[in-house]
Amino acid sequence: MTERMRRVIELGEWHAEWSAKWAAEFHPEHHLRDALLEAPPEARQEFFERADRILGLGRRTQGGQDGVEDLDGARLV
Repeated sequence: MTERMRRVIELGEWHAEWSAKWAAEFHPEHHLRDALLEAPPEARQEFFERADRILGLGRRTQGGQDGVEDLDGARLV
């Protein structure tokens, strides 16, 4: 198994764990993008912090136009 595949699998496992934890707060069974948009701010922060570590990415910052998060200066959609 490649490192990339291992990370993708680990990210999927993290999403399942995170969804189960936050299920009472919102409806995380939706598509990941929709679940993250509906999630409380602390849930989004928790998800992205661990997801970034799993994927080996730099630290995200909150903010940007209309609350869209930035990652090392790149716009995320």
